[in-house]
Amino acid sequence: EVIHRNARRSVYQKIAWQLTEDCVAGQERPDVAVVECEEHVALAREAAEKSIVLLKNEGDVLPLTTGPGVSIAVVGDLADSANLGDRGSSMVTPSSISLPLQAIEAAAGAATIEYFASHVDLSRLADFDVAIVVAGLTYRDEGEFIPTAQKEAEDTEFAPGGDRAFLELPRAQRDLIERAVAAAKRVVV
Repeated sequence: EVIHRNARRSVYQKIAWQLTEDCVAGQERPDVAVVECEEHVALAREAAEKSIVLLKNEGDVLPLTTGPGVSIAVVGDLADSANLGDRGSSMVTPSSISLPLQAIEAAAGAATIEYFASHVDLSRLADFDVAIVVAGLTYRDEGEFIPTAQKEAEDTEFAPGGDRAFLELPRAQRDLIERAVAAAKRVVV
């Protein structure tokens, strides 16, 4: 009875939205050439840029000074890894990505950049003009829990997924930020 009820809901939505394999709401599927076309990439970039929120800028750390003689420490495992969303309905496979570390290196010009993984000693951060901590959530912290998709993507333990009760960063990420703040002169998170 439950299976029939749920299947009926799914079929109803497909009929209501006229979804078939080859059309969506009565329209032909777009040509594959529009995927990641210049116009769509520009729109995605604009949406991302407009969604950035600066919460605090104590001591006017931002905008950063870059160029010769400036030293920047980039801290955190997420700076040097692709973090593209969960393993469920929002899972994407873009043709190229820009890791935060690569983007910082490109924007910093002739500044000296050094990368520090999350687990290393951060006491040397005091030697840098500024430390940029890249922190955040991964699919392990939020998103859908789909064991099959995760097992196919990697051979590790399953992430809990699902809705979170709290919005704060995971403890390990908060600890990383606190360690960087304790060690560095100036920090951007």
